[in-house]
Amino acid sequence: MKKRISRVLSLLLSLMIIVTAFTALPVGVQAAETDAQSAGASGGTTGDCTWTLDDGVLTISGNGAMGNYDVFSSPTPWETDITDVVIDNGVTHIGDMAFYCCTELAGITIPDSVTSIGDLAFYGCTELTDITIPDSVTTIGGYALDDTAWYDNQPDGLVYAGKVAYKYKGEMPEGTSVEIAPGTKSISDDAFRKFPTA
Repeated sequence: MKKRISRVLSLLLSLMIIVTAFTALPVGVQAAETDAQSAGASGGTTGDCTWTLDDGVLTISGNGAMGNYDVFSSPTPWETDITDVVIDNGVTHIGDMAFYCCTELAGITIPDSVTSIGDLAFYGCTELTDITIPDSVTTIGGYALDDTAWYDNQPDGLVYAGKVAYKYKGEMPEGTSVEIAPGTKSISDDAFRKFPTA
């Protein structure tokens, strides 16, 4: 009986140590982010690239893929008024949610080195009216350009972003045929997806 109680207590103690370690982790990360922000940090890493933020201008540099949203832990895009973004030649991929809800961002030019744009990359950039997507981009993730002024200003029908058939905008009457333009490099996964409306 004593042996059994000892095992149960040992197991409970182990579980308490594990739970304590995992619950303390986010607090440490958050504290480190707060310290970095209060110290005036204006740069970091994102995937294979680095980023710097100076007076509202976010610069992404490096050779390779830019990381997904979580790399912008300090500062996060919606905590900062990012008004301009400079992506240096050499960056090959824009990560998922990279500029999600950067509501002050009005324009961006993507360099020829970029070949893909992740899901929700520019979603919610409501002031984004000017976006230049080069022919090098062959894939654009789901909802990457939705809820932007650029997308809202597009006419109904199949909307292209560079050489990618991004999304069919508006109602598609039964029997509609869609012509894919010559030179189209790909069709986005959600190009013809419609969700039921209430």
